[in-house]
Parts: sequence; structure tokens; C-alpha cells
Amino acid sequence: MKHKKLATATQAAALIPDGSSLLLFDGYEPMSLIRELLRQNRRRLTLYSCGPAFAASLLAACGAADHILAGCDSESCFIPGALHVSRAILNAQLAAAVNGGDHASVAVPERLLAKAPKLYREIPGIFDTGTQTAAAALHPDVAVVHAARADFYGNIQLDPSADMRDADTLRLAAAAKTVIVSAEQIVSDDAIRMNALRGLFDPNAVTCVVEAPYGAHPTAFATRYRADEELLREYEAQEDSAAFARQHLLSSPDQDSYLAGLGFERLISLTTNRRGEN
Repeated sequence: MKHKKLATATQAAALIPDGSSLLLFDGYEPMSLIRELLRQNRRRLTLYSCGPAFAASLLAACGAADHILAGCDSESCFIPGALHVSRAILNAQLAAAVNGGDHASVAVPERLLAKAPKLYREIPGIFDTGTQTAAAALHPDVAVVHAARADFYGNIQLDPSADMRDADTLRLAAAAKTVIVSAEQIVSDDAIRMNALRGLFDPNAVTCVVEAPYGAHPTAFATRYRADEELLREYEAQEDSAAFARQHLLSSPDQDSYLAGLGFERLISLTTNRRGEN
């Protein structure tokens, strides 16, 4: 018998205790869950950010994160307080965990060998010919992902109009012990079967699913809506980011109230494709 995995944001956030390590993905940010974590005053988190995730910056600004490891390839994606590595290195570390390894043999710059010797080190080369660099496998406690659609049983899919190259990165969520997914909509078994090639995870690997329309706001969800650039610019311009977040992002008690506060007209102005179809 299949087990239903639908949960509320409050229930899902309760699975992420203080001191957890949290895996985030730029472009698939579960902002509704991040807001709930902050409402619950989560602290001492370690963040692994695949790309310049706004969620990582927000958690750090609000005092929830002690450490951030960010996989970014340009200075424009700088996250204050983070240790920055290339996307290739961070992805290799997660892939090593998914594949059962304890490290990934990758080229590591000298600055990382010096800054984070527990994560990046030199190891003997093949056939004992000198040394090579290696990056430790990462095993986050929890991966949180915002997806397009899901069913009650943990089948998670991208929209038909999505670029499936993103799926390879999102599947690195399997490195985590717990996978929590928020979804734009909960759909039927028939809808899942019709789009079977858009699937992301083995449903058995998904711990719970939270329905969250516009759940990535104020960031973009490429197949559904644009980023709320006005709000993001206001946030970035603030000297006290945490105070701004408390007033504009965290004052509502739940996602429905948050969306009501934004208003229908604002949400529709951001919307590009209400159902994510081709």
C-alpha cells in the first residue's frame, strides 16, 4: 500500500532541527519552507548552496546559519559569509555521497586546501605517482527543493516546459538523509503517469511533500513566474536585512496569508505560465 506524504509547512520545517545541514538549489528555492524555518527561529544551520540561492543569504542575514558552502562560478553570485567553491567541485562532493564514495578526485585550488583542510586535501596519486587533490563527500541532513508538481505519494516532476538538464543537479538531493519537497501543485496519479519522463526522484527517497503555490517567491520559478525584482532590490538595499525580512517576508503566519498580502494583481504580473505547459 502506498504511503501518503503530504504535509504542512509547519510539519515539514519541524523535520529540520537546530544544527542541521541543509542543501539548497538556486532556481528551485522552497521559500515558503524557508520562511517557516525562520518563523520557528531555527539556528546553527550549515548550508550547502548549489548556486547563489537567495534562501542561503536570507537564512544567514536572519541569524539562522553559522556556516555556508556555496557552489558559484562568478563574483556576481557572492553570498556574504560563505566559503565559495566552483559549482563543479560542490556537485562532485554531493555526487560522491550519492555514489557511496568518501571523496571526489577533483582539481582544488590552493586557497581551499588552506582554508578548509577538513573538506579539501591532497591524496596519493594513482599508482603512487605524486599527489592529487580531493574533496570530501557531503552528506547533508536535509535537502529542500521547490518543484513544479507532485502527487500525494512523493512522485516529483518538473514542468513539461522545463529544461531537463536541471534534473541532473536536483537529483544530487539524494545525498541528503531527508528530502523535503514543496510543489506548485499537487496532481493526480494520471497526471504523473502522463509526464513520467519529467520525474526527479524515486518517491521512496522523498520524506514529505508540501503544496505551496508561488512557493519560490520572491525568487523566480522559471516555468511559472519571474522573480519579484522590486522586492529583491529593496531587500538588497537595506542596511538591516533581517528587519526588512521580518516586515515583508516573515510577518504572515503561513503561505496563504503571505500570498494574500502580496495580492492577486502582483502575483499575476509576475506570472508567465500558470501551469508550466509547453
